[in-house]
Amino acid sequence: MILAGYAQTAMYGFLALVAYAAADMWTHRSAGLRRQARSLGIVAGITAGAAALSAIQLLPGLELVAHSTRAAMNFSQYADSVLHPRALLTLVHPDALGVISGNYAGPADITQYYFYGGLLLVPLAVVGLWKNDSRTPILFLLVPGLWYMAGPAAWLYRLGAIVPGLHRVRAPIQGWFVVALALAMAAATGAAWIADRWRVRYLGAVLTAALFLDLFYWNSVKNPLAYARVSYQELYGAGEDIGRERVKALLPALTRFHAPPRLTALGPLDHPLDLKLESTYGYFALEPDAYNEYAAAMSQNPKLRDGLNVSRVLNAKTGAVETNSAVLPRAYFPRSVIHLGNSTQTRQALASMDPAETSIVLATTPADQDRNAIAAVVAYDEQSYRIRYRAASPSLLKLSVSWFPGWRTTAGTHELPVLRVDHALMGVVVSGEGEVEFRFHSNYFGLGMAISTLAAIVLAVMAWRGRPRTLADAGVTVAAGAMPDRP
Repeated sequence: MILAGYAQTAMYGFLALVAYAAADMWTHRSAGLRRQARSLGIVAGITAGAAALSAIQLLPGLELVAHSTRAAMNFSQYADSVLHPRALLTLVHPDALGVISGNYAGPADITQYYFYGGLLLVPLAVVGLWKNDSRTPILFLLVPGLWYMAGPAAWLYRLGAIVPGLHRVRAPIQGWFVVALALAMAAATGAAWIADRWRVRYLGAVLTAALFLDLFYWNSVKNPLAYARVSYQELYGAGEDIGRERVKALLPALTRFHAPPRLTALGPLDHPLDLKLESTYGYFALEPDAYNEYAAAMSQNPKLRDGLNVSRVLNAKTGAVETNSAVLPRAYFPRSVIHLGNSTQTRQALASMDPAETSIVLATTPADQDRNAIAAVVAYDEQSYRIRYRAASPSLLKLSVSWFPGWRTTAGTHELPVLRVDHALMGVVVSGEGEVEFRFHSNYFGLGMAISTLAAIVLAVMAWRGRPRTLADAGVTVAAGAMPDRP
């Protein structure tokens, strides 16, 4: 789940694992400390193994989170999406909130409040909970899961916020993953009890087929949340064609297009990626916090667009794409430099600064700006820029690219310190004549790859050594006189 890229789902997976282990410890509480320690050891081993195996993504991801807008968020007292009891009706009635008919009348985020699991799910789950003696694991998942989804008002969500990362989870309704797992387990035990009780031939196959057809019809064929009912061209393609013809074709190299955030007229939210269109906006759940603040300041100080190389601007009122004649190059020498001591001061300074005249540096530098210094980008790709420059004195060379740990600059064989410029961008102090290269490489990717590779090897060896070699090792009991031909 971690490698799939959605840490929140993985977090709920680990919480389900802990709840299941707690149920095991409760069920075998009379078995002594050895049994309890074994359960805790299994949980710790799974957690450590998963974290190590996914370190190649986890470590760079944690660095990204630390510098993103999520770093300062705390939803322990307030959450956007909590469980509404009425939404539970969708468990047995798919159109209870009007999703199927198109007359939706429920909470704002429609995709979070559709729980239909088939007409057989709840009856089978009830039978499973009523007739099965091993209901403890199911209840240990079901009850805390529903309680947590009730949000801060029910207190368990607030208590859960002490777990690292959970206080940044804004939608406890997504804990449905754990509840759905519990219902599936209960329904499975209910179906097993019925099959064992009546021993009707093919009953299991009939139940499975009925459940499949039910879910296929309501959750796929009739469900507008599953996928669009029109072609990609109708939904997004026509907008992308407009963006390709009216924006990208007219956009000079090393400049950007500016439009209102969450623009969908040119395609999906991430159409700049699809179109390979450099822009000032896009959808990113972990947007770097400093860049987000710079973008917010642009609405009050349009001159900041010049410093972000905006050459084309969408006029929201007329829909026309307008030219910005004051656009600044991707790499240039500002006329003067101001040194400020902390990020709060640099953010406040954005309100009145003119990037053509002044740049703000979050450090003290030896810069003595040469007002006649020149710079030009001679090569670039997604992770690097090579810039030729000439400056008579040590001068700040600004590169209008979002600052992030991992960017490094070299001039020949010498590494130069990367500076945070204009709160969210970056630069370097150079002098004389030559070339400087900016190159990005994640600080933690190499370490993460080494840990993940080692973990994969260790886990593979453990799986091989721990494999059952005989039926007895596998826990299989064979009746006397019915031994198989092969051991």
